[in-house]
Amino acid sequence: MKWHSPLAIAFMVVMLGASNRLAASPIQLKVFGHEIALTDTAPSATGVFPKLTIDGREFISDAYLNLREVVMLGPIGVVVGTSFGGGNSCDEAPFVISFPEGQSARFDGPLDTCGFTYEVEGQSIIFRTSNGVFAWRPHTGFTKLGLEGRSVDETKGWETLRGREVQFPSDLLDYGPIAAQINMLLGSERSQYEKIIEGVSLVREFRGDMYVGTTCKPHACPYEGGILIADIQSQRIFLAWKPENKAIIVRPSINKWPDKAAVALHEWAEQWTPKRN
Repeated sequence: MKWHSPLAIAFMVVMLGASNRLAASPIQLKVFGHEIALTDTAPSATGVFPKLTIDGREFISDAYLNLREVVMLGPIGVVVGTSFGGGNSCDEAPFVISFPEGQSARFDGPLDTCGFTYEVEGQSIIFRTSNGVFAWRPHTGFTKLGLEGRSVDETKGWETLRGREVQFPSDLLDYGPIAAQINMLLGSERSQYEKIIEGVSLVREFRGDMYVGTTCKPHACPYEGGILIADIQSQRIFLAWKPENKAIIVRPSINKWPDKAAVALHEWAEQWTPKRN
């Protein structure tokens, strides 16, 4: 699926180092019959932002730009890149450039996200982001799959969690038996919770056999936040979230939380506790 084109191979050799990032800048390359130019990957000493042009036409300018990967989806060459506006509010966001044969280059994105992962699935690229799951396809660009588009993997569960490879708290929404327990705890409140827990990842750690993950809602940090605790030994889930200008919501009720989980909840909630002089 990848590296089927000699042009793609040459493109990657020049662009990407061992870190799968742009190796040098500025660059000017001809790929899939088109001229790509990237002036830099970060702001210059005078504060000038990098620009990405294709065939002499500017498509994006941002504080940080990177071209990550070249893939082939059937006959169409595709480049996955990222942009980042700087600061500490959000991580880089993805964009996709495609090159239909005999046509002008197409540019989609960047997505409005605060962190993402992606993988090629058939003739699509699936992006799991802080703002939901998106599919990118050559003829339609980005399409949001929405809550109903989330793919629950029944082969993943508590045994998988023991591998301690969870990247984001929202990943557990895809672990079959864990997702089912989350659904039972939340009911009709799931949508509200999911929008927060898929946000900017702040803490993701294991405290012994207990996973603790916290987030805040994109563009609403720190006024809205969430916490997800998964206790491997008891195979129980504990959730809480703080809507803006409202009290913290806890599921299940706090008297059902074990001491270790309650400590993590208290530490997380302290950010909204008024400070005493």
